[in-house]
Amino acid sequence: MRLQTDIYKGLTLDLINENDIEKLRQWKNQNNKFFFKKETIEKTQQELWFSNIYLTDNSNYIFIIKFNNIDVGTIGVRKINKIWDIYNVMNISSDLIGKGFMSISLKLVIDFARSLDDVKIRAKVLSDNTNLKWYIKNGFKIYKNEDYFNLIEYKI
Repeated sequence: MRLQTDIYKGLTLDLINENDIEKLRQWKNQNNKFFFKKETIEKTQQELWFSNIYLTDNSNYIFIIKFNNIDVGTIGVRKINKIWDIYNVMNISSDLIGKGFMSISLKLVIDFARSLDDVKIRAKVLSDNTNLKWYIKNGFKIYKNEDYFNLIEYKI
């Protein structure tokens, strides 16, 4: 499956497949300070997650974001308890930061999820994650503060 936009020609979001899981594992391990799970993910753990969890959940979608076939990052959306949860958001290309690719990708994923089921869209973000401002800039509002994270909801 591929998501695209007319805003940026060459920007694509491709659903991950087995060939992407090692790359995804490495990205997550390199950026684990932004995630709730800080432990290093081992190759066998990633493979088991992909085959036993990801592939068996028909309401879980993770996309690799590319611009002109250059990896920009990843973004996921999954349905949990009748709510779409945005997760696994990573911009891994320092050369392409600030170009708006991640914001456009977020909007594409939100539109995709809503096309399947128009329910609330939320995310859970660590309080010290500097990307909280990015979510707010892109239409999310904090609806609950916890000790070390914020629950946010898309309001546009």
